[in-house]
Amino acid sequence: MDDRELVSALAARVEGPLPPRPGFLPPMTLGSSFVGEINDADVKQVIGVFGIPSGEPAAVGDAPGIRMAIHRLPSGAAAVVVGAIDDASDKAADWVPFDEKRGRAMVEGLRCHASLKGRDVEALGHAASYLSWFAHEASFVATLEAERVAVLEMGKGCMVVTAKARFGPV
Repeated sequence: MDDRELVSALAARVEGPLPPRPGFLPPMTLGSSFVGEINDADVKQVIGVFGIPSGEPAAVGDAPGIRMAIHRLPSGAAAVVVGAIDDASDKAADWVPFDEKRGRAMVEGLRCHASLKGRDVEALGHAASYLSWFAHEASFVATLEAERVAVLEMGKGCMVVTAKARFGPV
């Protein structure tokens, strides 16, 4: 099942008050300005503007990675998908925005959760929630694939290592 099928299989969204917004995540060091042409530096710029930390592979060493994605439907509704990099069937999805508690539950529900032992899974849950708010607030993002989110040692957080995005209508 690919992400589009997973998102379309989500239960109907329940309307109600917005969940609590996660606290601030420290921004990354910006490498370029966003000027409309889509390349890796521009995606990092957009991520950085929304406060999601990003960095280079050398900064994370052999930290285990997770994949996160935003998928927006033609209706404008968006969902965040969190999953294992090496197992396409090990993933969870939820409508945006959601709180840190839901972000942690998504991470804890993954089969690969055991491989994250000793890593900052609390920060990963926080980042999933933050990404859900990014999707909620940045309607200009049609899709965003954080292809590797490195989960660092306990207390050191996590960061997006590689990402790509498509801007504009779905």
